[in-house]
Amino acid sequence: MKYGLSSLAFAVAVVCQSAAAIPPAHEPSDLPLLEQADQHATVSQRVTTYFTRYHFKQMELNNELSSEILDRYLEMLDYNKMFLLQGDVEAAAEYENLFDDMISTGKLKPAYSLYNSALKRRFDRYVYALSLLDPEQPFDFTVADDKYHYDREDAQWAATEAELDELWRQRVKYDALNLTMTGKEWPDVVETLEQRYNGALKRLTQTNSEDVFQTVMNAFARSVEAHTSYLSPANSERFEQNMNLSLEGIGAVLQADYDYTVISSLVPGGPADKSGEIAPEDKIVAVAQGDDEDAEFVDVVGWRLDEVVELIKGPKGSTVQLQVIKANQSVGSPPQVVSIVRDEVKLEDRAAKAEVKTLESGPYAGRKMGVITIPGFYNQLTRDVMDLIDEMTAAEVEGLIVDLRGNGGGALSEAITLSGLFIDKGPVVQVADGSGRKEINGDRDNVTYYDGPLVVMVNRYSASASEIFAAAMQDYGRAVIVGENTYGKGTVQQHRGLARRFDFFDEPLGSVQYTIAKFYRINGGSTQMRGVNPDVSFP
Repeated sequence: MKYGLSSLAFAVAVVCQSAAAIPPAHEPSDLPLLEQADQHATVSQRVTTYFTRYHFKQMELNNELSSEILDRYLEMLDYNKMFLLQGDVEAAAEYENLFDDMISTGKLKPAYSLYNSALKRRFDRYVYALSLLDPEQPFDFTVADDKYHYDREDAQWAATEAELDELWRQRVKYDALNLTMTGKEWPDVVETLEQRYNGALKRLTQTNSEDVFQTVMNAFARSVEAHTSYLSPANSERFEQNMNLSLEGIGAVLQADYDYTVISSLVPGGPADKSGEIAPEDKIVAVAQGDDEDAEFVDVVGWRLDEVVELIKGPKGSTVQLQVIKANQSVGSPPQVVSIVRDEVKLEDRAAKAEVKTLESGPYAGRKMGVITIPGFYNQLTRDVMDLIDEMTAAEVEGLIVDLRGNGGGALSEAITLSGLFIDKGPVVQVADGSGRKEINGDRDNVTYYDGPLVVMVNRYSASASEIFAAAMQDYGRAVIVGENTYGKGTVQQHRGLARRFDFFDEPLGSVQYTIAKFYRINGGSTQMRGVNPDVSFP
């Protein structure tokens, strides 16, 4: 890629602006020069080991795969072909046969150089977008030949800066038209786009080394197979929380609102909810650790959301203090200090739930059905469903509906044990590894926990573990499957942490997920790309 262009483009854009045009809130010098962190070489080597030795595909990291990784990396840097030039892509081709060596050795400097150059290209584009905005001069939306194609995945890379300028002129005009169609007046349209584009510039200046590293690793992972991935430390922790439906913290869902971290919602029964001192729409402006009145507050206005989250979370029993501007106060108001003791927070909204439905009319009026909704196959799901079945039995329902719509899967073991609740004993799923060896997994307890009428609801988003359960119920004739054809994922992934007991890194290392097997129905059929066909179809 070409270097040294960003400052020149920035200067040209500023000079070319009209007196009323919008200036950028950041300069090219605000961009970080990103380099790989100390732990990344080791992580890259360990990721390579997992993907090349233990993946179902039994692939080799060679020049052929290296070329695929580079192509995918460039797509991830500019998926919509809005920032890079054809010349940038051609210049990057010198690394076509080097990505395999870079990743296996952990020496990723060329990948970081490409990312830094792409970062500058992105910066230039948003500066140019701002230069097109004039509060006193609305765009002419009646020009017949102005068209913007939003989906550019299959488009060609722009050959020149002039082509990119024209593309971005159309993009900015498209953004402005969308806002105008909501009823906004032109000055409000300009103000909104100014915040949007300057916000994009700010996020570029906050890019960090882990952002680059996870892009490189996932370019590698996705080149191997669609369901293989590297999880950054933050994403790895989030995965564990979702599987266990618990975390340690204050129990608040946060979101970024330009420079501010805003409370989006509170987890019912969590520490923040119990405090009664904070509420949705409150802004967090500073954070301090411990319950000391003299604790030093760290101002977090303008921080990345993930960095604010990292500062607020902590172990059970520890205290965090927040400076909060209440939702009904103006930004300049003095903040209120809220002290919260962190605790274990149960993510009850993601757990299985049951509800009794009583038919109100027709020939079956007054009869009751139990509906168990399962959002995901998390750890201990089967235990929760047993409790819910007990509740439904006590309510004297005449049948059960298990709702798996939108359930993308989860733990294979839970799909097997959940199936076992509805059959006496027998196989549930066949699992085949990369060598073709098959293992039959099933229920062996000779106990049917629920033997009444059963319906399983599915849709196009029901996948993986959901399909294992639905297929088993269908193959046994145990349930009527209703809804849409399911997603069609027939592979098994394994999750592995990358840390080792004697590591001495200051930062966590993240984890990987990779495909280790394919699964097959009891009848020998595969759900891969086919899904489970319902017995009764409805949208």
